[in-house]
Amino acid sequence: MKSHVKLIFTLMVLPFLYSCSVISTEVKTAAGPDVDFGHMMEFTDGYLGQTVILGGYIIDTENRETITLLTVLHSPLDMTDSPVAKDKSQGRFIVVAEGFLDPALYAKDRRVTVAGGVERPEFRMVGTKKVKYLKLRSREIYLHTERVPGYYDHGYYDHDFFIHPYHRHSLYYRWHYYGH
Repeated sequence: MKSHVKLIFTLMVLPFLYSCSVISTEVKTAAGPDVDFGHMMEFTDGYLGQTVILGGYIIDTENRETITLLTVLHSPLDMTDSPVAKDKSQGRFIVVAEGFLDPALYAKDRRVTVAGGVERPEFRMVGTKKVKYLKLRSREIYLHTERVPGYYDHGYYDHDFFIHPYHRHSLYYRWHYYGH
């Protein structure tokens, strides 16, 4: 009986989790289960050609004639496939994207989630150290909105709501925060 309940619960929750992702359901399904970035860096040959979903913070955007190279500092992803913390990084990766990506939009420290096929790693110098970069051929890129300090992305209340519940409503806070 318990196994039936677990199965039913899993079947109910799974579509919800896929619908919360910033990556399309089609690409997320092709990517399969999440893989540890450190493991992927160590055993890259076993992942060549597989679609994976990674995220992090943009370090550099380099446009070439027909492609753009995004250099990204890896960050673990939350349940919506959004990068969470730089200090949990396990390395760096390069995204090869077709066409032009504007460096003004794909700027340093912007959060990005990428789904793409794993390619052979590349080694680059960081200061005087040679560092291994995982390389992805982009299938889908999601550039996250920039966070505005002082209130949640959803616009309801600041994190101080329980300390100052009466004057932290989002409309009040936005009005005074931006100096209107």
